[in-house]
Amino acid sequence: MTGSAGLEELSGKQWEYFARGATESISSRKEALRALISMMENEGDGLAAAISRDLGRCWLESWSAEPGLVLADARYALRHISSWNRPERHRLSPAMIPGNVRGCRRPYGRAVIIGPWNYPAGLLLCPMVSALAAGNTVILKPSERAPSTADFLQDILPSYFRPELAAVVRGGGEEGEWLIRNAADIVCFTGSIPTGRKVMADAASRPVPVVLELGGVNPCFVDSGANLRNAARRIAWGKFFGAGQTCLAPNHVYVAREVEVEFLSSMAEAVKDFYGDDPSRSEYYGRIIDRPAWDRLSSMLGEGAPVIGGIGYREDLYMAPTVLTGVGSDSRLLREEIFGPILPVIPCDSVEEAIEGSSEGSPLAVYGFSGNGRRIGSLLKENIRASSITVNGTLHRIVSSSIGFGGVGESGFGRYRGLEGFRHFSWEQVVLRKSARFEMPMLYPPYRIGRGLVRMLSRFF
Repeated sequence: MTGSAGLEELSGKQWEYFARGATESISSRKEALRALISMMENEGDGLAAAISRDLGRCWLESWSAEPGLVLADARYALRHISSWNRPERHRLSPAMIPGNVRGCRRPYGRAVIIGPWNYPAGLLLCPMVSALAAGNTVILKPSERAPSTADFLQDILPSYFRPELAAVVRGGGEEGEWLIRNAADIVCFTGSIPTGRKVMADAASRPVPVVLELGGVNPCFVDSGANLRNAARRIAWGKFFGAGQTCLAPNHVYVAREVEVEFLSSMAEAVKDFYGDDPSRSEYYGRIIDRPAWDRLSSMLGEGAPVIGGIGYREDLYMAPTVLTGVGSDSRLLREEIFGPILPVIPCDSVEEAIEGSSEGSPLAVYGFSGNGRRIGSLLKENIRASSITVNGTLHRIVSSSIGFGGVGESGFGRYRGLEGFRHFSWEQVVLRKSARFEMPMLYPPYRIGRGLVRMLSRFF
């Protein structure tokens, strides 16, 4: 659906559907989650194939990272939604006794979810799980850079959801802006920092709450005590999954100087094990989304010396899994989110000092590899304001449906997935009940209570 008239009609129908309470009950929310589960069970294979057409990603990676993850999230939410929605009892202050106060979670209304191209279904449908579980209606705005996925979602969604509950809207920035300014009661956006700022500005015009996931420059640290073979394999997997076009991918690696050579050798072995002697022929290695993105990545190759890869074919949108050394401290490879299969490796005399001197801002993720996981985890927590810390792993955290996903600071705010997602797509309505009989005359004018007694009583409030 496109065009302001069609969007206005959809927006109005969804609001009417929500306002009459059609999504409020737990039974209606469970029904919606079951519909999403059925859609993934029946259509997941075809959806994965559409994703692979857009991204050149192998079917297994497309299915596991998107339909498979959505299935897991929806099943998890279905199991836990009743307990999530249970009223929460709050502590009473003496002034409220006798009485009770409870917080009840309420849905916002219409959730507008704007997805990116790199995970064109998963980063729409995983937030959709949280939105439906919280009792909202949903408008999905897929990326125009992944047309096969958008076509597929637009075709299948009406078979499982009435448009008043969930619908797909096609188009570009103009349609997205209209939805935020006119049809959203909560917005979830995944994408770049500049576009995220614009989304916030558009949302502020009403205003409505926003969940933003903006990525970031995710550093990785490998100390001399790490299991270098395992570290290399896990870093290579996290970096080159989807040809590096993953918001959680390690951006660059600081490695203890005394193990740099061994680490690079282990990286070369891992790349060969994963993708063979010629990754361009591997069915398991993806492609860059389009030529502008390929050109941007190609321009970065000259900022270091390739020890692995370093080649690409523009006509095929192929960029080899690449590891660079000799990268300067002022290189944009260390300042910008690379978002591609280029991994700078920077030797350091002290990994601890590298962590303490980290200047990556507020990344979406930070990774540390060490034989002393507790110590490196503490160092990362104390020195880097990252949304998530993973010790001796990379993309592994995304597997758990119970963990909320989102950023902090420059990498975004708010969460979807699990209990945190349910809470961010709902708001708390506080219900206070007081006794109709018992009174406290001191609360009302004319006041006959001294300042000293007021200060004393305030300790109990």
